[in-house]
Amino acid sequence: MKILCYINHFFGHNSKFIGKSSFPPGTSEAELQLRAIKRKRYIQEVISQVNEMGEVDLRICGINGNSIVPIDIEFKNIKSEPLLMIYESLNHMAQFLDQYDYFINLEDDILLPEDTFKNIVEFDKVSLINEILLPNRLESWSNGESYCVDLNACPQWTQQRRRYNGKEFRVALNPHSGILILSREKFRYGLNQLDRNFRGVLMYNELDSAFAYFHSPFSLFRSEDIRFHHVIHLDKWLYSPEEKKYNENWKYRLKSLKKSDFIPPVFFRIISFLQKWIVLSKGIMS
Repeated sequence: MKILCYINHFFGHNSKFIGKSSFPPGTSEAELQLRAIKRKRYIQEVISQVNEMGEVDLRICGINGNSIVPIDIEFKNIKSEPLLMIYESLNHMAQFLDQYDYFINLEDDILLPEDTFKNIVEFDKVSLINEILLPNRLESWSNGESYCVDLNACPQWTQQRRRYNGKEFRVALNPHSGILILSREKFRYGLNQLDRNFRGVLMYNELDSAFAYFHSPFSLFRSEDIRFHHVIHLDKWLYSPEEKKYNENWKYRLKSLKKSDFIPPVFFRIISFLQKWIVLSKGIMS
């Protein structure tokens, strides 16, 4: 089995977005150095894990000048718009459709267990062309227990469900896991449904939107047993529980609450109906 894997990498100052590897202008050099040491360790761990999977052609995608590891595929055209990196990466990967059996595209801090990849290969043997076994992206509490960060961020589910391998799988509203894994057949099917020039925002920004858009032709089944089929997010999301930004975000939300936020929406519909009824009644009486 031939596998093509793209790891999307960015590190450094950036005014477009802030994350664990992207810092606003003015961030001190000392802080950058500390973050670089930690991030480089994560990237090396991801690369090592991918290389253990067998016949994998691995490429690091990014922008020279914003990296802490060597870049194999540089996207010079988006240097001023780094948020488009994953759109560019997925589109670049598509040109090799006939040369590989499987395609893996992931963020540079996503650890892919070999069993998770094997789950997908086995699932593809019995699933429909538009069904995907989507890994849950796991982080850990300080006590060592795991949680799915994307289900924490958006815990709603759709009505779609199916059983596979004796376990229950459902489709969540949140399509993000920081990774895309497709067989050649499913990648071809997806590309036939998409406009490859699309660069829109479907979620928080263009980075997660790119994964969402390329997944949009598919039903993305997540395991309710989050440990069964998962990837590991090595560098926690900025707004994950126990992270500083998470607490700041909730303080901001509380401060931004208005009185109207506590009034059920149906109340305003009733008021609107009564106003229309009064106007209509006056018209009839006159």
